[in-house]
Amino acid sequence: FAMTPGEALFERFCAEAALKCERISEGEAKTADYRVYPCDHEVIVEIKDFCPNADEQSVIDEFESGDELDESGLPRICIGDCEPGARIRAKIQRAGRQLCAHAEQGLPTVLVLFNDIYTVNHANSRFIRDAMYGFEAWKLEVRSDYEAPRLVGKKFGGRRKMTERDNTSISAIGVLEPDPASEEGRPSLQLFRNDFAKVALPPEHFR
Repeated sequence: FAMTPGEALFERFCAEAALKCERISEGEAKTADYRVYPCDHEVIVEIKDFCPNADEQSVIDEFESGDELDESGLPRICIGDCEPGARIRAKIQRAGRQLCAHAEQGLPTVLVLFNDIYTVNHANSRFIRDAMYGFEAWKLEVRSDYEAPRLVGKKFGGRRKMTERDNTSISAIGVLEPDPASEEGRPSLQLFRNDFAKVALPPEHFR
């Protein structure tokens, strides 16, 4: 079978970290991609790649066209549009179902995201926070027309995918990327733990 770029990079990450990694064979029901054994404990991993959609591919094609000026003779600017965390929410929704059976067995699970689009980073920490816990809302107090508004509170909630009832089968979200500080592009994995997970991911795993 052909591996996705994210799967290939994850296997390289495991090899360089001396982390035992086993591919899960696909059956009639799609579950997850890998079993890994940090600290001799089993963890289930699902890999999801971000590939360009039609709009993003259009921006990429325009950027790679080499034309520095547009039809009006002005400098060409390539602009994309995306809702923060929208693509991650879709990945969470799908992975939550795939990992449910493993969480019911008491196994911690990780949804690993790999961004394969160089014009936009869908797996940045802000987008992940927005997707997991919702958009941040600020509560402001205005006492008079002559005073600046005063921040009195913050909360999360809008469009969140991680709650006490939703997607508790995912223990953490991981972001896999080549380390920009490494000349060899050595892969790194950053984890964002789910506060509402059915099975918590022990903090010593993947250190």
